[in-house]
Amino acid sequence: MKFSEIIDQASDLLRRKGRITYRTLRLEFGLDEDQLDVLKEELIEGQRVAVLSRPPGKPAGLPRGNAKP
Repeated sequence: MKFSEIIDQASDLLRRKGRITYRTLRLEFGLDEDQLDVLKEELIEGQRVAVLSRPPGKPAGLPRGNAKP
């Protein structure tokens, strides 16, 4: 699968679920750490379909929304 297809599928999954953890993205798409970093950057900074959210004591996730990081 091309990385652009992973980006599209991750973006669709994010819109459907509302929130996604990084661990879920790694498992869902079989990503290594470098690939996960690129995907996070694309979703947060490139497409702006996600923002970094880390409530105290909870792991970071990718919440859906139009807010800019």
